[in-house]
Amino acid sequence: MDGMTSYQSGGVRNGDLHKYSHSIGSNIQKISQNVKSMQQLVNQLGTDQDNQQLRAQLHQVQHYTGGLAKDTTVELRTFKSLPVPPGQDSRTWHMQAERLTREFSQVGW
Repeated sequence: MDGMTSYQSGGVRNGDLHKYSHSIGSNIQKISQNVKSMQQLVNQLGTDQDNQQLRAQLHQVQHYTGGLAKDTTVELRTFKSLPVPPGQDSRTWHMQAERLTREFSQVGW
């Protein structure tokens, strides 16, 4: 990501923080949706709808969601470690990081 490159070179743009924040929030939404989908698929196991295709779909969603959760963990750690650009309110960014962390931990993955 651009944010990683600019961070490593010593400068952080306000846009980098926004990119991470947006990406993390989007990932949390996707994970939440996938958890709901997995719950629906699991509810079909052991019923007349249970078949190899259902199990393959469940496995695929689990695999994708697991990868997304790992990526989100890395992005969240990076976001929290980025310095706040000069002229920005650090409390706002810290509150944003805490909100995203809380939402991520509550998503049920």
